[in-house]
Amino acid sequence: MAGIASLFGVLGLASTAAAHGFVQGIVIGDEFYSGFIADKFPYESDPPAVIGWSTTATDKGFVDGTEYTDPNIICHKNATPGAISASVAAGGKVELQWTPWPDSHHGPVIDYLANCNGNCSTVDKTTLEFFKIDQAGLINDTVVPGTWASDELIANNNSWTVTIPTSIAPGNYVLRHEIIALHSAGNEDGAQNYPQCINLEITGSGTDKPSGTPGEKLYSPTDPGILVNIYASLSTYDIPGPALYDATSAGVAATSTGVAQAGVTTSPAAVTVTSPTGGSGPTTLVTKTVPAPTPGSTETPQPGNGGGLPPCQLQFFERFKMFKKKPTIKTLSSIRSSDRRKIADQIIKDYNIAIPTAAPLSADESKEKQNNDDTPAKETASNLTTIRNAILPENSLSARFTTTAGPDLREVQGTVYVGSHPEFAGEERILWFKLEQGPGADGRIYPTVYSLWHNPRLIPLLYTPAFVMGKLFGGADLMTPGLANDPPFPSAAVKGATVAVSSLDSPTVPLFVGVCEIDVAGLGDVQGSKGHAVRGLHWEGDELWSWSSSSRPGQPAPEFLEGWDEETRDVEEAVEKLQLGETEGEGGVSLGKEAEEEPEEPEKEPTVKEIETAFVKAFIYSLYRLKKDNPDAPNHGLALPIQPSALISSHITPHLPVYSSQQAQFYQIKRTSWKNVKKFIKHLDKEQLVKSKDRNGQETVILDVDFNDYRVAQFVPYRLPTRNVVESSGKAVSGKQQQKLAEDGVDPSVGQTLTVQVLYRPSPKLAPTLFPARQPSDPKNYYKYSEVSSHLDQYLSSQDLISAANRRIIKLDPFLANTIYTSSSGNDQAARARGEVTRDGLLQRIVSDASLVAPYHAILKGRQTLEDVKPKSGPAPKATLSIERRGSAKTVSKISGFEVFGIIPGFLAEELSKKCASSASVAQATGAVKGLLEILVQGDQRKAIQTALERRGVKSQWVDVVDKLKKKKT
Repeated sequence: MAGIASLFGVLGLASTAAAHGFVQGIVIGDEFYSGFIADKFPYESDPPAVIGWSTTATDKGFVDGTEYTDPNIICHKNATPGAISASVAAGGKVELQWTPWPDSHHGPVIDYLANCNGNCSTVDKTTLEFFKIDQAGLINDTVVPGTWASDELIANNNSWTVTIPTSIAPGNYVLRHEIIALHSAGNEDGAQNYPQCINLEITGSGTDKPSGTPGEKLYSPTDPGILVNIYASLSTYDIPGPALYDATSAGVAATSTGVAQAGVTTSPAAVTVTSPTGGSGPTTLVTKTVPAPTPGSTETPQPGNGGGLPPCQLQFFERFKMFKKKPTIKTLSSIRSSDRRKIADQIIKDYNIAIPTAAPLSADESKEKQNNDDTPAKETASNLTTIRNAILPENSLSARFTTTAGPDLREVQGTVYVGSHPEFAGEERILWFKLEQGPGADGRIYPTVYSLWHNPRLIPLLYTPAFVMGKLFGGADLMTPGLANDPPFPSAAVKGATVAVSSLDSPTVPLFVGVCEIDVAGLGDVQGSKGHAVRGLHWEGDELWSWSSSSRPGQPAPEFLEGWDEETRDVEEAVEKLQLGETEGEGGVSLGKEAEEEPEEPEKEPTVKEIETAFVKAFIYSLYRLKKDNPDAPNHGLALPIQPSALISSHITPHLPVYSSQQAQFYQIKRTSWKNVKKFIKHLDKEQLVKSKDRNGQETVILDVDFNDYRVAQFVPYRLPTRNVVESSGKAVSGKQQQKLAEDGVDPSVGQTLTVQVLYRPSPKLAPTLFPARQPSDPKNYYKYSEVSSHLDQYLSSQDLISAANRRIIKLDPFLANTIYTSSSGNDQAARARGEVTRDGLLQRIVSDASLVAPYHAILKGRQTLEDVKPKSGPAPKATLSIERRGSAKTVSKISGFEVFGIIPGFLAEELSKKCASSASVAQATGAVKGLLEILVQGDQRKAIQTALERRGVKSQWVDVVDKLKKKKT
């Protein structure tokens, strides 16, 4: 408990040690191997045997210069050898997947090998002698602190690939892979080393057995590459450690400083790629040293492709990714009702969806239902219609498509089925697709993620770690070792079955669709298994997901979906939910058929133990979210000390599983055995989650928390109350709580504070040139207007595109001309012909084109920040106030589109009726999605309506006023 232990050294000061990362997975060939999971395995009584060396660095921490002569520098703190080894051929590639690396921790990435001269699982680490086989340092220093190898690792999905030299003699080796963070290296002992070791069994016909350097002699605290200020402009950077191994001369090391000389390589062994970073201006030297091709190799580092570093591309990742490129979709056509029913029935049959039948009736019930013309047969038919509409909505469309797949780019033909569900705001999306000709064609109809988000438990759901999901988004198949959670796996996940895959970070949200290549249901422990488990077809972020009839970007995945968290498949319950009408939150199921409201059943009162468990879990959930949302901030953004009132209001209440006002009455501190917050804090202290202190013998505060506790590391998020209405304090309430407030006559929207934030999500075509390469769902992949402008300025400066005569004029380089000014419009053609544009015009051209940066928005309520709200696609919404004439002389005012601001129609209508001394009616809004309402008031009441909206936090610029009484100019 390092964070808490620090308090005994300095009373009252919180620990500032931050957690950064470790290698969590390794891919060799088409095999996945687990690394040593530093924040999990140490807490397990029987951790699995892995190739990664174990450490006690459970805080994901580092080794600094004070330990450069200590064995801890070899393979990290108290490291012990991995229990097994992975086989790799000399000349083969080893990909190392890190946990998310903080972008503030710039520095080199270095790889060494050491011959174990025996069994690596029992080797004495102090006898290992390491020789350097790969290194990369400063890539570009145009903008301080520069672009480093660590930044390329981040851009490559937090992964790094190293090639084993072909000349190495076969045997057992330790691969020492290391990032050195230099953000504090301006002070002696400020550099942070993150060494990671794995056991390899190298095969091949090489004969070279290079001599090396003991781990304790690799570095000195005053080495030029260790003691360095990266916040000063660096023309050169010396990568620390011994010279790079020379594969071309048997065991003789090459002289390599890691410093580029313009156009000159440093030695036959190492190729230093030099790229100019200032356009036509002065050339800035950048360094990136990679191994030279070994004898017989034809691979040569190429400028412009990452300096010759092997990209994260493995052969099995390329097998089947037909929708990674945009398919050609022909004209959409309507589906006849009879054909739609046949298609839906085929899907029902293929996926074994049971149609609930009516229960047997007594004689009296049967007679009553016959009198009401409501027979069991009609009830069953109604259920079938409900399920058909949920699967393939009315007015669905279809179209033929063509694309290519596989390394030979063989043509694939099929059909897409397009429709809209309420949670997509009526927007048409591809819901299903069928492969009819070409590789993988089997005539089956496969669901897209949009269908799965609307239809829980339609197919079996498997799980995988987040970093593996990143690989699946790149077109990879899911390998057997990548399956997460212990067996048994879903019984329906047999060979040939269609399955969905979700990330452990969002276990209730399917993000990937594929076909089982093995009998997953029959698997036992997958650790050490080999081969493909699921062949990928479609995923969030591919071109099926991106397609829209209105050319809008793909819908981001919801954070949580009800139904997918169930362990068993209960179709009758699902149909029951479908018939309930509208649901709360994103991703709910609504078929538009309203059921009669049933009286609310009384909640079962939880036991004292259940309430106390909920309080502790809520606190752990709070730490989990802080750690996830603020990985690099001191104390993960937590303000210390924590007062008792802040503990309850900010950390406990928002994370309690309370979904109704009745539940809220049960989950109170006074219903626990603690009875007060002071004793609750003492309990957390006893559990070693916090360090507390009594002030003046009365108030008890939390001085420090343990973010590295295993309960935080292994925490699995649960569903939180829906944030569809927010009180002025910023605290969310559920739909039932909203109804309760309404019954009590309380309008929660009055006095609320609102902020509308306009955001932009860059297209992959702008990454990594203008923006970092990130996954579509990455919360960091949304930028404010000012941030888009800042990124553009950085690029223009780095490429020397700003005119010296007039800084408003920008010269077009190939990237700008071929990526941004690509349309056939007159303006774009003129810009390309001139070869220059204004800086403001360039920025406007980017933000106005949804294919370059897709518009998003977030509405922040109360004390919310962007970390609390998931941005929604499309421009920022506005309410519409319309003044129009009814009949010959009757004027009315209509207001619509206000629900998005958390305003309850009934309360607003009641206030307007009183203020305007007139009737105010509430009805379905004309031309809007079902469920959105409008309020109509007699007379021109724009002033009263605007005042009422302002009382609810809606600013005048968020309201479009349409005056239809004004005469049109002739």
